[in-house]
Amino acid sequence: MVSAGKQQERLAILVLLLATIVWGATFVVVKSGISQMPFVPYMAIRFSIAFALLAAMRPRALMVPRRTLLQGLVLGVIAFLGYLLQTVGLQYISASVSGFVTGMFVVLTPLFGWVLFRDRIGAAVWVAVVLAIMGLALISLHGWAFGVGEAWTLAGAALWAAQIIGFARFSTRENAYTLGTLMIGVVAVCFMAVAIPQGLEAPPNAGVWWGILGTAVFATALAFPLQSWGQSHLDATRAALIFSMEPVFATVGGVLFGGDVLGVRGWLGGACILGAILVAEFGGKAAPEPDPLPHPSM
Repeated sequence: MVSAGKQQERLAILVLLLATIVWGATFVVVKSGISQMPFVPYMAIRFSIAFALLAAMRPRALMVPRRTLLQGLVLGVIAFLGYLLQTVGLQYISASVSGFVTGMFVVLTPLFGWVLFRDRIGAAVWVAVVLAIMGLALISLHGWAFGVGEAWTLAGAALWAAQIIGFARFSTRENAYTLGTLMIGVVAVCFMAVAIPQGLEAPPNAGVWWGILGTAVFATALAFPLQSWGQSHLDATRAALIFSMEPVFATVGGVLFGGDVLGVRGWLGGACILGAILVAEFGGKAAPEPDPLPHPSM
């Protein structure tokens, strides 16, 4: 008989997979939008709308202790810098190489956890990490040489790993929504701070507006609370492995809506990443990570 805790973990895996499906499916929309207007104002408008929706759904989420506020500030700045460095790297490398290098957070997450917090990593997790990297390489790589673009993107991947670890350690079942809302708000403020001095450019047409609204509602305002709840029930390494499915779903979205063709490499890569998640879930687990920080009394 499956214990209640195990059922919660499996539900958290399904929830994170759902969020990852949404992120992957909206890749085509974002790619189309930023081809018609600069990336920074696009993201500033998207995250501002998402934050307004999250705050409107639960206004009390903004009434938080100083400790939670500081945690949300740190996580938001890390997430913003991750987006920014990834975009800088895209100026020098292809989208496929960028996707692979960004996916290296799957490796960096357990490494950072071990270096910073002495979290022990089981053999099954390392097997899963190797499978995930093989899958990302099959999907993304068609020739690659390491250069400045890869360096910027790898720095962004390191920030994503830090964000995943931070959220896993800071979030609890009680404050997950609040912490996610604060993080989105900080990302919005940071993008606005960069966009406004350069002149905040409005979307050029209704199609881009609809794309921004769609990503703000589905890929941010709805998906990030799912991420917040799911990460509060899983350790950082397993969450990172699930997030590695994003390029798989992005590829499927490109096939269904963007006219892309999914070859044998794509199917094999997706199978490797799915296998990595199954190995991490059923092949044995790392030693438990320390409990997240307790939620301060209100």
